[in-house]
Amino acid sequence: MPDENLRVYGAPSRRGRPWLAFSLLILLSTCCYVLIFKGRDTEPGSRVRRTVEAPVVIRDGHPGSASTGPVAPKPTEPAALAVPSVPRRVLAELEPKLRAHLPFHDDLKDHSPNALDVVVKGDVRIAGESAIFDGDGDMLELPHIPFNDTAFSVCVWIKIGGEFSGYGILQQLDSNKSGRHLHLMLRDARKPHLGFYVNDLTSSHQVNIEDGWVHLIFQYTGAAQQIWINGQLAGERGAAPYAGQTGATCIGCAPDWDNVPAMSFKGAMRDLRIYGVALSPDQIGNLLGERTNTPQDF
Repeated sequence: MPDENLRVYGAPSRRGRPWLAFSLLILLSTCCYVLIFKGRDTEPGSRVRRTVEAPVVIRDGHPGSASTGPVAPKPTEPAALAVPSVPRRVLAELEPKLRAHLPFHDDLKDHSPNALDVVVKGDVRIAGESAIFDGDGDMLELPHIPFNDTAFSVCVWIKIGGEFSGYGILQQLDSNKSGRHLHLMLRDARKPHLGFYVNDLTSSHQVNIEDGWVHLIFQYTGAAQQIWINGQLAGERGAAPYAGQTGATCIGCAPDWDNVPAMSFKGAMRDLRIYGVALSPDQIGNLLGERTNTPQDF
């Protein structure tokens, strides 16, 4: 007969059974929690680490201001109100032929490799990344640049500030003899004009205040005079070359004639370039480059 006091080893005692049940309950609860809440990293108190990307901040141009998310593009202006951003490849290609370059962004200096001296006469100043001329005899004087007996081009952005019939843009006076007085201007109701004196070309297009920024190219190809307006050929005629061999190169100066109403330039200029070569249509198109917003008004 077995001894009733004999304990069978390995069998749980009645005293330990409640602790075993409690442990199993804790284990089951933990498993349920993991299965239910796994991956729910948006719930408060979640222990799953979540990476949140910081929002992209886009400045709108005003100090201290910012916005998140996409920003509507700024409205673009009409082509006539634009200013150029010239591709570097085009600049490098034309640089050997550059006689003078006055960007007028920060100063009135010649930034071409020639670094020509520029003498300010009157009140010409920089404002809004442009050279401002008041029209009271103000001009910039550069040394003589040889235009005679060769092809050349003068490129400039202008924004007129008045409604007078004529404004000077560039002048080089050797003498008032046929073919020896270079004058680039707006004349006869502000029409772009390329003249060698009694050897002239006038465009039929009229430049007005409401046109805003206008790009002009006056050039001689070696056989013809040409005027380009905003990248389009606006006038051409066969012509003998310019013959003047002396005289300073004056920017903003108008001829002093009694029979042609004209005054010194009034308004703003940008990116004046003088090349010792005529530009091809492709070069002219590339020179205008991508158009950007108009600079500040003067």
